[in-house]
Amino acid sequence: MLWDPGLVRVKAGNPARILVGRFVGQGDHHAIDDWKGGIHLVPRAACVARGLPLPEAAIDAERLPHVHAAARAAPYVAVAADEANACAAAGHRAVEVRWHRVSGGGYIHGHGGGPARSFGGELGGFAPDPTDLDEVDPDSDEALDLAVRESYSVMIDRIVRAVSDDALCSEAVELARHLACVTRPEVVDFTRGRIAADAELALAERLDWNDLLAEVSARAAEQRTASESLVAALAAAPGDTAEVPVYGQARRVRLPAHTLDPGSAAPLHLPAFTVWVVRSVAPWIPHAGYEHARQHLKSARRSPRRASNVSPTPAKSWPTRVVELLGGIAVLVLVAAGLFGLLLLQRRC
Repeated sequence: MLWDPGLVRVKAGNPARILVGRFVGQGDHHAIDDWKGGIHLVPRAACVARGLPLPEAAIDAERLPHVHAAARAAPYVAVAADEANACAAAGHRAVEVRWHRVSGGGYIHGHGGGPARSFGGELGGFAPDPTDLDEVDPDSDEALDLAVRESYSVMIDRIVRAVSDDALCSEAVELARHLACVTRPEVVDFTRGRIAADAELALAERLDWNDLLAEVSARAAEQRTASESLVAALAAAPGDTAEVPVYGQARRVRLPAHTLDPGSAAPLHLPAFTVWVVRSVAPWIPHAGYEHARQHLKSARRSPRRASNVSPTPAKSWPTRVVELLGGIAVLVLVAAGLFGLLLLQRRC
């Protein structure tokens, strides 16, 4: 699997989407369609103009060079809701992305610097092509096309691009959220997978992320020629197919312009969109970064020193737990005996 931060990433799957750009592959972030929460985003230029903190300012470039580079690559930055509204009022394009993985829907809104655009609702009824994938040959080009058209992640990506005037994509949103988790967690609305606002845990997460990117970058250096050739082949392809290194043939899926009309908001026009895919790519999972993270998270969770004012509850020994359990049983027996005695007295009376 080709994964070169800031150049290209081929996402595992069948079909496997090829992502190209300065901010792609800068980690393994929490996908929007698996969120339970939301975030407000503004352009980096808006942060500079209004004196809002940039994420790289909170990251030690010498200790965490890869995370620092990822932060500098982020085109949008997570901010508080009032900060986003102030930036929008000043003419910058602010974007709110809120999603709930259980309902398969959410709210994605862009305002400031032009007409407001938004989508609110569930995606289930908006697949452009309702054809059942089971009815087509899974090895056919038609199956690839349908899989892309019915993909929630592709639909969300198109919506994000539409409301942001093509300044944002899903990868950039997910990068901004991950950066906020380890630099300004208070601006992220978490209801799933929250990284605690704890100095030691946040540091452990940054170390994990840096180690992951270090391993990815080392592997990417060995595959740099293949990655660059793949990107060049896609850019030069005149038709809907291209011969690329590693994977053989890549296919261009052309998605026509489409209008989403959820009824709860004004219809949202999605411009025509192109997705490059290849078939059946197995995931490559870096190990060093995750193992490093586990060790740091264990250490951080065991430490009595916390950034918050809430003291951690010490773990109870097994003898203590047994004594507490027996005590609870004894209380229940006494209560039952008392109720039985009252019942006997009522019968005698």
